[in-house]
Amino acid sequence: MGRQTLPVAGLLLAAALAVGCTTTEAGSPASASDPSGASTVPGGTTARPDVDLGSIDPCTMLTEAQAQQVGVPSPGVRNDIAGLLSCDWQLSIRDDLEFNTGMLVTVSLDPDGGVDELNLPETAVVTPTTVGDHEGQVVAKGGFGGEGECQVDLILGPNSKAQVFVIAAADTERACDVATRAAVLVEPKLP
Repeated sequence: MGRQTLPVAGLLLAAALAVGCTTTEAGSPASASDPSGASTVPGGTTARPDVDLGSIDPCTMLTEAQAQQVGVPSPGVRNDIAGLLSCDWQLSIRDDLEFNTGMLVTVSLDPDGGVDELNLPETAVVTPTTVGDHEGQVVAKGGFGGEGECQVDLILGPNSKAQVFVIAAADTERACDVATRAAVLVEPKLP
């Protein structure tokens, strides 16, 4: 029997990433730029000015050991979509002995869109967070497509962000746990 994968999850992710918006929903942190190019982020701290993300390979954001640590033993596969520099790690349903649902972890670098530019659905639960030196938000319960999705958005500059996006079948709690643990591993490598 061949390995089962999450093709639907990949399609959902592609559709989610293709939907870009310019409005801010209630509960989403917004940044206000100052003349230096830095921005004020939730909590009143100042983010770094935007950086060139084009030279960073998102597949270097998690080592093989770190990917295994968060539950996705496969190597990362580059999958740039809609202007995002992205890498996917996948756990097949067959190999998911604990939950038997599979999982997809995507790390994306967005050089052209800040956290405040996300258009989140009304069902999303947005919680401000800080991971290492980066402020951002955790988006759960509904995310872009439905239950079982969670993302951690980290502010890199007023117009750039990093995202750790996880699909874990219908288990939002598991998705947020994995997204948060992966964000902690990714954050030290971010500019």
